[in-house]
Amino acid sequence: AGSSDFSVSYTCLDEDGKVTTKTTSVKKTNFSYSFDWTTNKTLGIKAFNNSPSSKEVLVEIYVNGTLFVSASANAPGGVAIAQGIYK
Repeated sequence: AGSSDFSVSYTCLDEDGKVTTKTTSVKKTNFSYSFDWTTNKTLGIKAFNNSPSSKEVLVEIYVNGTLFVSASANAPGGVAIAQGIYK
Protein backbone atom coordinates (compact mmCIF):
# COMPACT_ATOMS: atom_id res chain seq x y z
CA ALA A 1 0.00 0.00 0.00
CA GLY A 2 1.16 3.52 -0.63
CA SER A 3 -0.10 4.75 2.72
CA SER A 4 1.32 3.96 6.13
CA ASP A 5 -1.90 4.18 8.14
CA PHE A 6 -4.61 1.81 6.97
CA SER A 7 -7.01 -0.85 8.21
CA VAL A 8 -7.07 -4.42 6.92
CA SER A 9 -9.80 -7.06 7.27
CA TYR A 10 -9.03 -10.58 6.08
CA THR A 11 -10.69 -13.97 6.10
CA CYS A 12 -8.79 -16.82 7.75
CA LEU A 13 -9.25 -19.96 9.81
CA ASP A 14 -9.35 -19.70 13.60
CA GLU A 15 -7.72 -22.14 16.02
CA ASP A 16 -10.64 -24.58 15.59
CA GLY A 17 -10.46 -24.49 11.77
CA LYS A 18 -13.57 -22.31 11.42
CA VAL A 19 -13.69 -19.42 8.95
CA THR A 20 -13.44 -16.03 10.65
CA THR A 21 -12.68 -12.42 9.74
CA LYS A 22 -9.95 -10.49 11.55
CA THR A 23 -9.37 -6.74 11.41
CA THR A 24 -6.15 -4.93 12.23
CA SER A 25 -4.65 -1.45 11.91
CA VAL A 26 -1.37 -1.29 10.01
CA LYS A 27 1.20 1.46 10.50
CA LYS A 28 3.65 0.41 7.78
CA THR A 29 3.59 0.42 3.99
CA ASN A 30 3.52 -3.38 3.61
CA PHE A 31 1.55 -5.98 5.51
CA SER A 32 1.42 -9.71 4.88
CA TYR A 33 -0.20 -12.60 6.67
CA SER A 34 0.11 -16.32 6.01
CA PHE A 35 -2.34 -19.00 7.08
CA ASP A 36 -3.62 -22.46 6.20
CA TRP A 37 -6.79 -22.73 4.12
CA THR A 38 -9.19 -25.33 2.79
CA THR A 39 -10.62 -25.64 -0.70
CA ASN A 40 -14.08 -24.38 -1.75
CA LYS A 41 -14.00 -21.52 0.76
CA THR A 42 -13.93 -17.82 -0.07
CA LEU A 43 -10.62 -16.07 0.51
CA GLY A 44 -11.01 -12.36 1.09
CA ILE A 45 -9.17 -9.19 2.07
CA LYS A 46 -10.09 -5.53 2.13
CA ALA A 47 -8.06 -2.48 3.05
CA PHE A 48 -8.58 1.28 3.22
CA ASN A 49 -6.69 4.39 4.28
CA ASN A 50 -7.58 5.56 7.80
CA SER A 51 -6.95 9.16 6.79
CA PRO A 52 -8.59 10.83 3.79
CA SER A 53 -5.97 10.13 1.16
CA SER A 54 -5.84 9.35 -2.50
CA LYS A 55 -2.72 7.22 -2.10
CA GLU A 56 -3.15 3.78 -3.62
CA VAL A 57 -4.11 0.83 -1.44
CA LEU A 58 -3.33 -2.51 -3.09
CA VAL A 59 -4.47 -5.90 -1.79
CA GLU A 60 -3.28 -9.22 -3.18
CA ILE A 61 -3.97 -12.83 -2.28
CA TYR A 62 -1.33 -15.39 -3.18
CA VAL A 63 -1.93 -19.15 -3.08
CA ASN A 64 1.22 -21.25 -2.96
CA GLY A 65 3.26 -18.30 -4.27
CA THR A 66 0.97 -17.57 -7.23
CA LEU A 67 -1.21 -14.46 -7.43
CA PHE A 68 -4.83 -15.60 -6.95
CA VAL A 69 -6.68 -12.26 -6.97
CA SER A 70 -5.91 -8.56 -6.42
CA ALA A 71 -7.64 -5.17 -6.22
CA SER A 72 -6.72 -1.54 -5.62
CA ALA A 73 -8.30 1.77 -4.68
CA ASN A 74 -6.84 5.28 -4.94
CA ALA A 75 -9.74 7.63 -4.30
CA PRO A 76 -10.25 9.31 -0.91
CA GLY A 77 -12.33 6.88 1.16
CA GLY A 78 -11.80 4.12 -1.40
CA VAL A 79 -11.74 0.49 -0.26
CA ALA A 80 -9.69 -2.17 -2.04
CA ILE A 81 -11.50 -5.53 -1.89
CA ALA A 82 -10.17 -8.79 -3.31
CA GLN A 83 -11.97 -12.10 -2.87
CA GLY A 84 -12.57 -15.40 -4.57
CA ILE A 85 -13.34 -19.05 -3.92
CA TYR A 86 -10.21 -21.14 -3.67
CA LYS A 87 -10.84 -24.51 -5.35
